[in-house]
Amino acid sequence: MRNAILTVLAGVALLACISYTGADPVHAEGPDGDALAEKAGKLRNALLSGTTDELFNQLPSYLRGRGELFKEGIPELIENELADFPEEKRDEFRGKLQESIVERAQSRDPAGKLGVKTFDDILKLKAADMYAMDVGQLRLQADADLKANREAKWHEVSRDVYEAEDDIAWTQGPKHGTRTYGAISFMNHFKDAMQVTCVAEGDSWQVIDYALRVGKRDLRLDRSELVKDPMVPLIDEEVLSYKRAEGEQLLGAARDYSRVENAKNGTPPKKLSDGVELDTFEGMYFRVRDKVYKKPDANRGAIVAEPVDEKSNLGWGVIYFDYESGKSDFKWFDTKDALDEALKAFQTAK
Repeated sequence: MRNAILTVLAGVALLACISYTGADPVHAEGPDGDALAEKAGKLRNALLSGTTDELFNQLPSYLRGRGELFKEGIPELIENELADFPEEKRDEFRGKLQESIVERAQSRDPAGKLGVKTFDDILKLKAADMYAMDVGQLRLQADADLKANREAKWHEVSRDVYEAEDDIAWTQGPKHGTRTYGAISFMNHFKDAMQVTCVAEGDSWQVIDYALRVGKRDLRLDRSELVKDPMVPLIDEEVLSYKRAEGEQLLGAARDYSRVENAKNGTPPKKLSDGVELDTFEGMYFRVRDKVYKKPDANRGAIVAEPVDEKSNLGWGVIYFDYESGKSDFKWFDTKDALDEALKAFQTAK
């Protein structure tokens, strides 16, 4: 969905490539195809110009239920994340986390329709508001450059009703079965495109997937994710940033020690443990690697911070620094292989 839609045919082909069932469709009788077009059209209009409630109400009740469930669980979600921090740090981090959540909400609502100014305002939002922020409805509607795109006439360009075997998620019974699907696509003369996929329930259609591109903005619901948790990635990022800050503090201390040793002895240290206990540079989440790396033909070193628990997904940090000036750069690597490759390049660079 990230490639530009250059022509009507290319746009239709792009949307058609989105796979929902993993099986070749067999055409089948289902709810009326015009009802499918009406359902998809209402969803499109809600995204482009409707309220948060109008959009949310186009989703089936079970998706709305999951959105409501997430909204109710936000306070508990935050406290669960804070449980991993030292008790004396929790109030401080709770405040920072709440401020970041407010900032994220405001960035997702550039026109300020929801009036979010404090974290209490976040807790007062409806599930529909949170979903609108998450999927990008408010950003799309606030984009003045896309006003003509939003208001353009949209044309139906494909329609299909079919049966396919599928794994049925969120059930306690059988996970596999045959269902009736409807897929419909729209485009406008700007070559913006939308595809909506629905599943038949009795004589009505329920939305399970949609993908909308307007200009360079993509909005989509993926039934593998369903109603996403818009705050979870933010919380994860804030926790990761907080923990990595400890690693950077340890690296800074190890750098300062190495510079003192270099000034005193005239040569950079090869190991930190040659002159100091290594646990001096160990924290709750990170510890500094003993080896001090050197760039050939340059008065420049590197030191690594390793996660205390390699299964923690905190990554590996490196500080590159000049011995004379102390000028430093921090780099983080998500995998040990990426770290090793960077260190090899550093030690062999001319």
